[in-house]
Amino acid sequence: DNCLMQHVGRKRVLLYEPSSSSSSSTSMGWHYAGHDGQQNNTSPVNPELLDVEDDVHSEMRQRYPLFFQDSPPRMECSLSPGDLLYIPARWWHHVRSIDTSASVNVWWR
Repeated sequence: DNCLMQHVGRKRVLLYEPSSSSSSSTSMGWHYAGHDGQQNNTSPVNPELLDVEDDVHSEMRQRYPLFFQDSPPRMECSLSPGDLLYIPARWWHHVRSIDTSASVNVWWR
């Protein structure tokens, strides 16, 4: 479990609930964690590509088809100073700073 506390600036957070999608039973999964030399809890896929439909990103769509075809619906939120976001264990998340920002994370089991 993780609490993300926003201190300065703003952040955009994309959250993906653990899924029982058809590809999650494969060794790779829709998130491609551990793929291309990444750590087992890190994905090489930028989920913000789901926001873009252009030819520039077609290589990523071909290279990581499960992500684009089988990822569960995402939730999105924006954090501002003073906000706290609870991220449950095993939820995939992607965080991008909107402004210059500072945050604090607290993890526990």
